[in-house]
Amino acid sequence: MEKGRRSPSGETEDEGWSSPTPEKEQLEQEAAESSELVSFRKKWKEELSVSRSPNSPDKYRSPGFHGDKDQEAKELYLKGIASERAGESYLAMLYYRQATKLVPEVERLCNFSDVPTIKDSEDGGVDSECHFDSQLLQSFKNMNIHVATSCEPQYPPKGTHISCLPNDVIRHVVLWLVSDELDLKSLEQLSMVCRGYYMVARDQDVWRRVCRVLWKDSLTNCSAQSPWRQVYLETPHPHFYGCYISKASYVRVGEQSLDNFYKPFHLVEYYRYIRFFADGLVMYMTAPEEPQVCLSKLKAKQVKSSTSVLCGHYRMNGSHVSVVVKSYRFEPVGGAPNKSKKHSKLEVSHEVNFHMEFQLKGSFFRKLSWVQYTITTLHRQSGQVEVNELELDSKMTPFFFSPVKSYTVISHKPLP
Repeated sequence: MEKGRRSPSGETEDEGWSSPTPEKEQLEQEAAESSELVSFRKKWKEELSVSRSPNSPDKYRSPGFHGDKDQEAKELYLKGIASERAGESYLAMLYYRQATKLVPEVERLCNFSDVPTIKDSEDGGVDSECHFDSQLLQSFKNMNIHVATSCEPQYPPKGTHISCLPNDVIRHVVLWLVSDELDLKSLEQLSMVCRGYYMVARDQDVWRRVCRVLWKDSLTNCSAQSPWRQVYLETPHPHFYGCYISKASYVRVGEQSLDNFYKPFHLVEYYRYIRFFADGLVMYMTAPEEPQVCLSKLKAKQVKSSTSVLCGHYRMNGSHVSVVVKSYRFEPVGGAPNKSKKHSKLEVSHEVNFHMEFQLKGSFFRKLSWVQYTITTLHRQSGQVEVNELELDSKMTPFFFSPVKSYTVISHKPLP
């Protein structure tokens, strides 16, 4: 039986074999592509169904982070929330950044009912800082490095370096740096330069002077129990190198349209500013402008009578701060102004006293919460006194401290 036949070239060809046609190759290629497309679609649908399932949070976690890192990221994220609620925006940003580096989608792991309270974060912040500060200061003292000055130049100086000054002169410069306005932020920045300046900035005599300016002689016996800096950090006090700012808003009803079709509502926003001075002076201002415009008006103690800044005094009682500022209303002498004269004489007709009481709260006492607000008006002519105690509603928002660089540029007197 013949199984094959000769081709014209002399080779044997199998029976039934034929050369592949282009149409057949195209069909086979389309079939392979369609099968790959079907498998891709099937796999894609499976991934979508898994991602929509609420019981599969592990699918969202970044590869390589499990177990302890998830728990660490969760704790950092919750600390960031607590810091943000306490007004520590910069510290909260650091916590959020560390948490997202560990687990990018860390918020899926968090239960927001586990956020630590603000009080716990405040106490832990002060205690941990004092403990770390004492350990670092003791480690520097244990180095037993004996030098004649507080620092040494890292590179050969071209001129006279500050290390040429003796320690006594450096301490006197520090007293001018802190000044009578208690610029303690600049003192903390000085401590970050080097080991020698850190020890100069932690000098007990400097912090004893600070505490005596703040609380006079009421804390003279505290140095035996704890360092003066720790006394300063733990005792409620206002800050002087910036301003306390409060943003308030309310809705005001507008006039109805002519066709009685609608009645507009206006959202009114304004700011309150309070700046404290170490000598007991306080400045208070209410304005619709943002802080970038108004903070310069609170820079100097001497203000013009035409400005809206009110001056007064404050007194500390534990964590409570009592503030009293005055405002005067003027009227022309003899009633209506004299039109024939360019400038008519004015006299005080009303004296308005604003009595405000706050409580220092928040991390390192950077928050002022309202306790009481009373307005007393004295009519000079009749001698009548009106007392109005305002209700503390949602419009009386708390104040938060904001540092202002321009307030500490110039020192007029050294720390007494």
